[in-house]
Amino acid sequence: MSGSALKAPIGKWQAGDVLARITSLTPTRYMLLEGGRDEPIYVYCALDTFVYAWVTGGSCRVVAEPPVGGAVRFTLTPSGPEPVAAWMSNVPSDHVAQLPAVGRMPSRCCPYTHFFISKDAYAAWNDALPEGIRPHIQCLSVHEAWLEAQRALMACAAARSCQCR
Repeated sequence: MSGSALKAPIGKWQAGDVLARITSLTPTRYMLLEGGRDEPIYVYCALDTFVYAWVTGGSCRVVAEPPVGGAVRFTLTPSGPEPVAAWMSNVPSDHVAQLPAVGRMPSRCCPYTHFFISKDAYAAWNDALPEGIRPHIQCLSVHEAWLEAQRALMACAAARSCQCR
């Protein structure tokens, strides 16, 4: 699966439902710029940028404004992110149930998945989290996070259910 596009079984009607769930009508920390579109697309979290690329099958430029550190920018394709020296906070699938429910975001993972310019920026953000949340978040390179998210999404597709969503 490394370096290849995700081949999750998703019908056209499901794709529309997924996109409606992960996109925001108001600006968020995660902006996607697609060639040919005048307006940016906003998604709720770093994980949603991956989902957007998989569902649309297209490429986009990601502009992320994480809660700590500077902006992160890179190109994302259905085959993965371009090489980028950035990090992502990730919630392992077996830790999702330990997170509190969220209100207006589409996933209990969203408040905890961000891109960061460095491991130090990630550590500063993680250190500010409530003590009970910290053990459920890990720091991965953007490429490693992409691969982990692919595995989790494929498991969700096979089970027709996803803990994070």
